Order: sequence, then structure tokens, then C-alpha cells
Amino acid sequence: MQTERSDFRLASALPWQSLFLAITAAVLWFRTPANIGIALLILCMVWNLLFYLWARAEASLLLRQILGFSIVLSIFQVFPDWVLSRHLGVLVFPPDGLFKWDTVSGYMALLWAIPASQILVAYYVAQERAGRKVAYAAGILVGAILFIGSEELLWMLPSWYAVNVVKWGHVARYIILPELILTALIISVFEMVREKPRAYYVIGAMGVSAAYTAAAVVFYFIAR
Repeated sequence: MQTERSDFRLASALPWQSLFLAITAAVLWFRTPANIGIALLILCMVWNLLFYLWARAEASLLLRQILGFSIVLSIFQVFPDWVLSRHLGVLVFPPDGLFKWDTVSGYMALLWAIPASQILVAYYVAQERAGRKVAYAAGILVGAILFIGSEELLWMLPSWYAVNVVKWGHVARYIILPELILTALIISVFEMVREKPRAYYVIGAMGVSAAYTAAAVVFYFIAR
């Protein structure tokens, strides 16, 4: 009987990552503005399924913990998107063929799991090789690339986009620091709750989402 491991081999992710990229290319090839929401929901589901299969193939408890926390966090991250879109009017989710959580497209409840899981994988890979300080730097760098890159590029699909704020390219200036704070919180809170019962994942994810929402609102008013 295969036992759970507390680590994983990064190289073993290559086949799963390659499969995800191939599926992404195929799905996005057939996208239209009228169905892009459905396409993104499919890709979010595919990512989470492939990550789970990778975790099983590696028999890695850590990967399963990362996925579990990332999915719970992603659900709660609908809240800051809703605050920014409904109450501040600085984020727009155009009609995309998918249901909405009021103003937030349905796929967002799973989309945040993709960057969150990659940040945590980068953190633990770097921690094993270079120690905790370098690991935090690596995680924050990956978070910055993913979050800022998505702000700059995903509007072309089309997906969400920022309005009524100062932007550098397509990146809203006010959201940069909150997203770096979010990255640090993802790492720190997961470290605190990973070995605890799953109820702590919910509490931790709620705290991360609330702190990110507060940071986004504060920096919005500062950067106006």
C-alpha cells in the first residue's frame, strides 16, 4: 500500500502541466466572447482535477493540502471581486455566457485556486532548496508574475478588466500592493493551517480574503 508523502517531485508535474497547456490551447481556440466564461470554468475545473491527479500520483499529502486550501480560498475570493465590482465600480466582468455571483462571473470561484496553488508549490520547492527566506521571495515573485500578468493580459480573452482607476498598461495601479500582500498571506496562513483540521482551512481562507479586501479598498482610496 502506497503511503502519503510530505514532499513531491517538481519534475513530475511536467506531464500534467503539459496536458493542461494543451487543453487550454484547444479550449481557447474555440472561445468566443459569448462563451468565454464557460471556457474558463472548464479550464479551472481541468486545472484542479489535474492537480489532484498529480497529488495522487505523487502520493503527496502536501500537494493535497495545497489543493484543498487553494480551492477553499478561491471560493472566498469571490467576495473581494464582488466588493470591487459592485460597490467600488472598478472591476468589470462582461457578459461571458456563464452565470454570475451578482456581478462576479461564476468561474472566479475556482480561478483563484490556480495562482494560489502555484505560489505554494513555488514556495515549498524553494524552501527545500534554499531555505525559508528565499522561499518567501520566490513565492512572492511567482505571485507578482501571475497576478500582474493576468491583469495585463486576460482582458484580451475577454475576461475581467479594470475601470475608473489609474492604470499602468492594463494593470490597475491600486491593486499591485494588495496582490503582493495577498501572496504573502497565502503562504503564511497556509503554513499555519496545513496540518490542522479542514475547518481551519475555511477560517484561514476567510481571513486571507477579508485582509485582501481591506487592502484593496484602502489602496484604492490612496491611489485615486
